[in-house]
Amino acid sequence: MYGPNFTDTSNGYRKYISERSFMDYFYVNELARNVDGYKKSCYYYKEKDDSAGNIGKLKAGPVWDFDWAWKDIWDCSIFQATDGSGWSHHINDCSTDNYSPGWMIRFLQDTTFANELNCRWFDLRRNILDTTYMFHYIDSMTAYLNEAQQRHYAYWGHMGAATGTPEIQGPRQTYQQEIDSLKSWITRRIVWMDANMPGTLNGCSFTSVNELPAQNTTPVNTYPNPFTNEINFSIYQDRPENISVTLMNALGQEVITPLSIRGNTGTNYVNVPLPEDLAEGIYVMRIQSGNRVWTQTMVH
Repeated sequence: MYGPNFTDTSNGYRKYISERSFMDYFYVNELARNVDGYKKSCYYYKEKDDSAGNIGKLKAGPVWDFDWAWKDIWDCSIFQATDGSGWSHHINDCSTDNYSPGWMIRFLQDTTFANELNCRWFDLRRNILDTTYMFHYIDSMTAYLNEAQQRHYAYWGHMGAATGTPEIQGPRQTYQQEIDSLKSWITRRIVWMDANMPGTLNGCSFTSVNELPAQNTTPVNTYPNPFTNEINFSIYQDRPENISVTLMNALGQEVITPLSIRGNTGTNYVNVPLPEDLAEGIYVMRIQSGNRVWTQTMVH
């Protein structure tokens, strides 16, 4: 990596690492402005070499340890900024308890890597890193965890109290304030990252890097599961198609009036309201887009 020919496509660092995994690791930790993501709380693993002699690549992940993330903290000037600015992979610019190996700094000295990083970032910003998508998911989890958070704070009694992280802002006083603060912080952070992402979009082909359908067995994501009073799902379409939805109980009986909407090209977000008297149990959601059909077992 630190040799003079490190960008060589045949014998440079690309021969040994999965670029895409390191890019995704970058996005997750930088979006969260994770203090620990590069200096100590990081994992890597190597794929096995195959029988044909191909070298198994080194991959970044899984990601973990976000207790000092998603907020402004009194740790280093990088993380104090309340405008969402600062790169976590510059942790070595701080006086820190552990120092990063600096791999990301080196990767970004490769113009090709930086441009690919930029290209993939703005592709993901059109779908799973779009704030509408993220906030829709946060809202669904907020509703799902509402009863649990009440029991949590009643037992531990620390709502409105600082709990260890040296956070700049004062503790929020309610559950909803916590949610609103998180969304506000994400908005500031993602605006800064859009404006400061390394690399350029020159020569970028969104089609070549958009992996949303390929990353999953289907381009459909349903949440929350288990559900309470509603179900949300996102569905990716490569062309406008009608989307129809129904929900059936364990006996195969429809429990909602079938929903039909016109879907657009790209990622569509759909909310499915449910009857208030829906019995607890196992359900099957059926989603059809054009001639494609997906079913998902759901728990209520």
